[in-house]
Amino acid sequence: MLFNSLDFVLLLGTVLALYGFLDRRRQNYLLIVASYVFYGFWNWRFLSLVFAAGLVDYTAGRGIAAAKTPRGRRAWVICSIAFNLGILAYFKYLGFFLESAVELLRFLGVSASAPVLEIVLPVGISFFTFQSMSYIFDVYRRKVPAVTSFPDYLLYVSFFPQLAAGPIERADHLLVQFQRDRKVTPDWFYRGLLLLLWGLFKKVGVADNLGVYVDAVYNNSGEHGGLSLLLATYLFAFQIYCDFSGYSDMAVGMARLLGLDMMKNFKMPYFSESPQEFWRRWHVSLSTWFRDYVYIPLGGNRGSTLHVVGATMIVFLASGLWHGANWRFVVWGGLHGVYLIAQRQLGVARSPASGARRWLRIFVTFQLVSLAWVFFRASSVSEALTSLATIATDPGELFFSRAMVNGLVCLALLVAIEGVVQPRYFDEWLVERRPATQLAFAVVVLFAIVLLGQQQGGQFIYFQF
Repeated sequence: MLFNSLDFVLLLGTVLALYGFLDRRRQNYLLIVASYVFYGFWNWRFLSLVFAAGLVDYTAGRGIAAAKTPRGRRAWVICSIAFNLGILAYFKYLGFFLESAVELLRFLGVSASAPVLEIVLPVGISFFTFQSMSYIFDVYRRKVPAVTSFPDYLLYVSFFPQLAAGPIERADHLLVQFQRDRKVTPDWFYRGLLLLLWGLFKKVGVADNLGVYVDAVYNNSGEHGGLSLLLATYLFAFQIYCDFSGYSDMAVGMARLLGLDMMKNFKMPYFSESPQEFWRRWHVSLSTWFRDYVYIPLGGNRGSTLHVVGATMIVFLASGLWHGANWRFVVWGGLHGVYLIAQRQLGVARSPASGARRWLRIFVTFQLVSLAWVFFRASSVSEALTSLATIATDPGELFFSRAMVNGLVCLALLVAIEGVVQPRYFDEWLVERRPATQLAFAVVVLFAIVLLGQQQGGQFIYFQF
């Protein structure tokens, strides 16, 4: 069920119509039912998986709190990690690991073959497993108490606005809100609507239009020259940003309609002056997850240069693999790891810049990020390398399409708005403007969605992760 579908509009409308008449406990039950209806639209058989993730980690959290010894506490943590990583390994990585092992054996001269596996990947599995594990880690560190209400925890794991593609929320931010009374104020509701509208514009106006062009080029990369591939790469950078941040804006907006607050997952990342700053602005919930639960436990910035380099590469290679069971994602993550290591060793962008120097840094950072996007978007590492070689040596003719023009018009509107309001969030900036400015914004964005938007757009890119 997509946010920009009639089915979802009916589901959200039903929830909002009932929500205000219920007390906190019944509101939670309503949201659990809505969340399971939302997820069941993709594949009802995987509802048991979401439920199991909630049950296992709720039990593990209570077990950690009740354990009398450090050994007992660690045993519960290990059980939780084994379950969550186990279902990730089976559903997402089993085929990849088998194929990689077979390729290695063949390289060594050993004849081998892998069985054909038809495992369906549950939508959002990487998101709800990581969110659930963060709760277990925080309970173990005594950062949060173990929750005593199973429905509250079940809702934390399955909350429908962020179930399929995040943000990956922490228990001390989202779970605690399910444990107390909530009141939707007119201002909060209004700002939620603004974010919903803005996220919808990013998705159907920018991402889906640009996606038509990007798919036409990358799905037939051998038939296009370097200019088309280069343009498709730049447009993919904005497609994936608007697709993912559009989802996140809509998720945060929907939470506000329900009197709940969720973190902002994107902070205008293409205005970053360095690779390190990019990861402070891009997919913030994932980058902070790896920072808090992987990088810092590995020692972080403490220790020798070799130790810091190793910890950084582990984090980014794992981040790449988190995105998908394919070596192209590993290369994508590895490139970003190399960027950060090089920046740290060279001492680049340690002090703020202004004027032309700042924009030069932004330009260079965007080029580095776009280079990595080639591996993310291509179907394989070899195809990515071939595309890069074509970009460098064979310009060819530039391919155009109507969807590209529509997407560029919407992208120009996006850049104009975010360029004016940055570094603030646009909704924070907009609510301080006069009513006439807010009305003009709403009218322009609505017209762009209706007249230029791809009404038959596909699912969100990050649903596959």
